[in-house]
Amino acid sequence: LLDSLSALNRSEQKLLCTVFQKATEKVLGGENRIETAQDRDLNQFEESLYQDILAEMNRAADAPTPLPSKIRKSRKLSVVPKSSADKSAGPIDLEAARRNRAPKGKFVH
Repeated sequence: LLDSLSALNRSEQKLLCTVFQKATEKVLGGENRIETAQDRDLNQFEESLYQDILAEMNRAADAPTPLPSKIRKSRKLSVVPKSSADKSAGPIDLEAARRNRAPKGKFVH
């Protein structure tokens, strides 16, 4: 798609990107969605992996550790800065990421 778009002039690119964006939003907002067996298998794998990660995080949060209880109970991972100059570290909320990624609507098989 990107190779084809790069061969078009700027006006054509803008028009097609607008049409593609509207079509994508219509599919995302629709009641009926298409889902293949491969999609279901991948979603099942992702769900299983997510549950395994969450279980390990819970186990680690409940394990005795020298960390303060506030950190142990947060149930969120934290990014450790590479250096004191790296101020972008913050909590990673897997639950929120999963909710934001989850598709909306019914799937048609």
